[in-house]
Amino acid sequence: MAGDANLIANSALVRTLLTAFLITDGKPVSRNSLISMIWQDPPASATDNIRLHVRRLRKALASANLTERLTTIRGGGGEGGGSAYRLLIEPGDLDLHIFHERVAQSQNLADKGEIARAAVQLERALQLWRGPAGTDSRGSQRLALRLDALNEQHLLAWEDLLELRLHLVPPSRVTPDLYTLIAESPLRERSHSLLMRALYLSGDTVGALAAYENARNLLAEELGIDPGPELRRIHQAVIDHNESIILDSNCRLLTK
Repeated sequence: MAGDANLIANSALVRTLLTAFLITDGKPVSRNSLISMIWQDPPASATDNIRLHVRRLRKALASANLTERLTTIRGGGGEGGGSAYRLLIEPGDLDLHIFHERVAQSQNLADKGEIARAAVQLERALQLWRGPAGTDSRGSQRLALRLDALNEQHLLAWEDLLELRLHLVPPSRVTPDLYTLIAESPLRERSHSLLMRALYLSGDTVGALAAYENARNLLAEELGIDPGPELRRIHQAVIDHNESIILDSNCRLLTK
C-alpha cells in the first residue's frame, strides 16, 4: 500500500486479518465475516480477539503513516449486528489491481493480433507475484478458497503466456517453464497439453506421447479420472502427426 509497499505485521493472525481486508477490496467487512475468515472453529473469545487484532493492525498501519485507512463502522455488521470495518484501498495500492490491469491490456493486444506485445504485458503482470497468495497468513477454509481463486488467476496467466510464447519463440525454449509449472501444479490438464504441443513442435514426438501418459497416470492416481477432451484431442493429433491441430492454439487469449 502507498506509504510502505512492504508493510508486514509481526503476528500471523494480524497478517491474516490484513489479508482478509485486502481480498475484500476496500468494502466494509462485518466482524462476523472476519471471524469466519480467520478461524475455522472460532474460539469463544473470537469477538474480543478481533478487536485486539484490529488494534494491532492499526498500530502496524501507523508505522507506515496509514492509520486513517482502517475505519470502524458502528452497527455496520448487518443482520448479526455489531461493528464492521473498512480498509480504504486507493487505486494503485495493490499489486493485484495492477496485475488485473496488465492482464486486461494483454487481452486487448491479443485481440488486435499483437501477440508479442500481449506477451510482454503478461510478463509484466507476472513479475508482480512473489509467490502464492496468502503464504504468510493463516485462516479458515473460507479464506483459503478466496486465496485459491487468486492463485488460479496467476496460473492461468502463466499458461496464457506460455501459450503465446509457442507462437513467438522456438518451442524448445518453452518446455523448461512448462516442466516447472507442472511440477508445481501437476493436475492442470492445460499445462500438460501445452507441454505435449511444445515437445511435438520441437520434434520430440516420443516425448509428447510420454507426457500424455504421465498426465493420464497422474489424473488417474490423484483424482480417479481420465484425461479431458482437450488433452485427448492433442494426444490423437500427436499420434496422427496432425500439426494443424497442434498449432491451433485454442488459447484463451487468442480465441475470445
